[in-house]
Amino acid sequence: MADEQHMHPAVRQRQARERAKAVRAAEEAVTEAIGAHGASHPRVADALCALGTLHQSHGTFDKAEPPFLKALAIREKSPSDQDGLVATLRATARMYDASGHQDKARPLLQRASRIEQDAFGMAPGDGGHAELERDRHADFVEEMAGEAPKTFWTQVLGGLLLPLLLGWRGVAVVVAARMAIYTRGSLTGPLIVMGTTARLFGGVWICAAAFAHFHFFWPYRNRTLCSYGKAVSLVGGTVLLFIALARMLAG
Repeated sequence: MADEQHMHPAVRQRQARERAKAVRAAEEAVTEAIGAHGASHPRVADALCALGTLHQSHGTFDKAEPPFLKALAIREKSPSDQDGLVATLRATARMYDASGHQDKARPLLQRASRIEQDAFGMAPGDGGHAELERDRHADFVEEMAGEAPKTFWTQVLGGLLLPLLLGWRGVAVVVAARMAIYTRGSLTGPLIVMGTTARLFGGVWICAAAFAHFHFFWPYRNRTLCSYGKAVSLVGGTVLLFIALARMLAG
């Protein structure tokens, strides 16, 4: 949501129109399911969960909660459909967890675990803690994996050639312990950075190479590796950059 504040108004308006269109389509799907099957049919619960999930993806959790609760009420009326009830309990718990209401999410996960234990002979759950962590892990992976185009040239140029060039530059700076920083309009030539500070900047180049490699090469091969690789290289590069700049300003 914070990024939207920096978007051009026209882009925000277009996204708002697209979201409103998607919500209308999901609401129409609920209405159609009710008309075709009746208000208490499992198909209606599926449509309501889809509507709630859509609101959840938009961050409008106040609008996401009612559809999920209605879906749960429908599932309660179908005791034979235990797998549907479990799925709806977990979906509702994920919505509460995403909105910061873990106190509401955990009882739903505990109930889902009890149902699985009784109906399907599964091992008892751990109170929902591990499931919440798995959901957070999945959300993190999905968010960090990115949407790099899946083309041969994107993977070769962006995932291999670009990282090689950036990495070569970083290694060269680290080995030489010297780097020239060119500034526009400078009358005295480039700023020469030496020693440890230069090596820190070299580390930034290497982290940038790693980030490019994970972003372009791995999202369609191993999304978990892609996500954590990008996160580590981004954090590492940022830390090295701040330390290098601090050393420059200090001395």
